[in-house]
Amino acid sequence: MSIKTFLTKIKIKPKRLELYEQAFTHPSFHKTTNTGIDYDRLEFMGDAFINMKVAELVFRLKRDWSEGDMSKTRAKFVQTEGLFPLIEHLKLDENIRFGPSMQAHVLKQSKLIHEKVFEALVGALYIDLGYKPASVFVENIFKNAINTVKQDEVTDFKTKLQELVQGTTRGELKYVTLSEAGPSHQKIFRVQVLYDGVSLGEGEGNNRKVAEQNAAEKALNKLVKTDQVLNFKGKLQSYAQKKKLGDIEYQLLSEEGPPHARVFTVQVKINTQLLGIGKGAKKKEAEQEAAEATLRKLKVTS
Repeated sequence: MSIKTFLTKIKIKPKRLELYEQAFTHPSFHKTTNTGIDYDRLEFMGDAFINMKVAELVFRLKRDWSEGDMSKTRAKFVQTEGLFPLIEHLKLDENIRFGPSMQAHVLKQSKLIHEKVFEALVGALYIDLGYKPASVFVENIFKNAINTVKQDEVTDFKTKLQELVQGTTRGELKYVTLSEAGPSHQKIFRVQVLYDGVSLGEGEGNNRKVAEQNAAEKALNKLVKTDQVLNFKGKLQSYAQKKKLGDIEYQLLSEEGPPHARVFTVQVKINTQLLGIGKGAKKKEAEQEAAEATLRKLKVTS
């Protein structure tokens, strides 16, 4: 499909066709000759216009939302992961001009390149035909998604989890990257969120930030479903003090396995009475599990 045919299909009547050809020119196209221009400058213009227009749409359509939620909504849709599903139907890759250093299947699969070309297209449209046509085009892409998005879909799960932890304990949340797989243009990260050595959830994403958010969401869902208290050791300590049960003692029973796969076993005693045993990849994790087992044995529910 030619650029002109594509523009006709999306109801754009260009005055300067060369701007749109530039918008669909990948940097690799001129790499061997060092002549001509690619989509970079138009991308800069389009990115600014899209951000402004999406902010306007959020402001109009979400009248009772806070500034924080509006900012998160805009970010959700202008970033690669949120934008790609909205523009995938345009099949932009079918018109991109690229050089021998870029493979067609890589280009087709790259959400980031689609994002750049879309931004350049909007930039070309704005420069060529002005504000109104560019505004109508962008609104048609984003309006329905913004109108139907729910408030909990733009929640910052990491912040929400942090607030929950701070509200109940003094423990530490830590995000650990478990794996990083796939080609450079399509990485998949897997992240685990730990609380005081205890795993609360794992998540995947095309970058660490997305994976961390997904892990935090999983942790929150788990805690809500089980009504789980994060710091079992702290909860046990409070309960023991309240009921005057006596001193709590954590004893390391064993440490087994190779350095990369250690298993710790810990027992809990109160006034020399054995009440719970726990295992974990770290001593802290084993202590938390042992404390949880003790709470269950003591039938502590709140």
